[in-house]
This record gives sequence, C-alpha cells and structure tokens, in this order.
Amino acid sequence: MRIVITGSRGFIGGHLKNRLKQDGHTIIEWDHKIDRAIENFKLDNADYVVHMAAWADVRKSIEEPDIYWENNVTNTTNIQRQCHEHKVPLIYASSSCIHEWHKSPYGISKKINEETAFPGQVAL
Repeated sequence: MRIVITGSRGFIGGHLKNRLKQDGHTIIEWDHKIDRAIENFKLDNADYVVHMAAWADVRKSIEEPDIYWENNVTNTTNIQRQCHEHKVPLIYASSSCIHEWHKSPYGISKKINEETAFPGQVAL
C-alpha cells in the first residue's frame, strides 16, 4: 500500500514510518524537516493518509496562537478535504488536551480538528 505520513520525521511519525516500511508499504513523507511542509500538501495517489504533523507545545501556543491555528487547523482542514474529495481514508493524531480543550490554543486546534473531520476520518 501507498501510505502518506505527515510529520514523518517526528517521534511518533518516524517510528510509524519505519514500522510500515518493514511491513512492505510504500511511504510518502510530508515533513518540514525534509522541505515538504504540510502547508503545501497535495494528495499523491495514496491508499491511506496518516496525519501526525502538528505544532504541539501548549505553552508556546498561548504565546503564538495564530501560528498554531494556521498549522494545526488550516493545514489539517486542507488535508481532511483532500482525503474526503479523493475518498482516501484519513487517520490523524488528536491529543489528550481535547479533554480540557478550552485551556490553550493547542487544545482548541485539536478539538476543532475532531469536530471538522468528515465521516470516516478517525482521530487517534
């Protein structure tokens, strides 16, 4: 299978990428660390998308809420729409912060992602 992983160079995304490669899957990476930032995301003939990319620092999100909104909401909404339009299943990372989502811009961004997901898109 061809699997897109956003945040493929992060801690969880990197481990997932390595495991899926071991299982014989073709991985298409999107990560700012390899000059493939998610704000430029284009769905490319994939069977699945696993969206792990996000800015995740709660304290910094309070200091710079606009950056968190742009990266975590605007970019995720774009990925959600592309997957929905092309009928590609999407699995994406949520956060324990959604339980008290109102306490930080980061928590708000993750809660919004869950609320705006299309049917069949799954948050983990």
